Amino acid sequence: MPQHPRYTNSPSRNLDKLYSLLDQLEGFGLVHEEIHQNLDSIMSELYPSAVKKYAAYERGDEFSTEENEDDESEEFDDDFFTPSVSVLFGFIDSDEEEQFIQDFRNTIAHCIHSDTWNTDGVSDQILDQRDIEYYKMHTYLEEDTETKKKYEYNKKTIWFPSDINPLRTGIYEISDMDYQSPKHSGYAYWNGKKWFDSKILLKDCIDQKRTKENEKSYGSYCWRGFLEQQST
Repeated sequence: MPQHPRYTNSPSRNLDKLYSLLDQLEGFGLVHEEIHQNLDSIMSELYPSAVKKYAAYERGDEFSTEENEDDESEEFDDDFFTPSVSVLFGFIDSDEEEQFIQDFRNTIAHCIHSDTWNTDGVSDQILDQRDIEYYKMHTYLEEDTETKKKYEYNKKTIWFPSDINPLRTGIYEISDMDYQSPKHSGYAYWNGKKWFDSKILLKDCIDQKRTKENEKSYGSYCWRGFLEQQST
């Protein structure tokens, strides 16, 4: 029996991981590169409103779904515009992102196990498999999506190596990877002498008790901070 899927709490990261999976399967010859044509086609059928937005963007139109939904005299055929799944993701509504990932995962599974390239009726099968509560039951915490979005456009320092400590006490974004190829790993407090254990959520880092038990037992972090004081 197949095991349950594991999704992160970041839909965009899930999308990256699914594409990485496809790249690896292609690299080992387990799927053909033409699978992407079917994936794009099926996902576009599932998200027609997003396809219309994409088509309008490509045409440079000011597009309104409500105004054009029932307009049979539409000059352009939106079926001509079939974006890749990664592009389509940028045109869906934010409240559709988790369902989009579940649909994409199920579409990949279908295409891998299908013995035909025919996609007729497949979108209906994917719709029948929708279960967003099941998705949420198998989601684990990997990043602080709210904080990331809140401070996305705030200017930050460069990443510093772990052998250089901050000059000021406070909470810093940290990475468990080398500073030359950092990967956001959460947040940690620096008390001027020692680091404390990192937390995925900024809120948990703020609420963390600054006790000896919570001090980082060994090693250090690569880190970066804001160029200006931020309010939490």
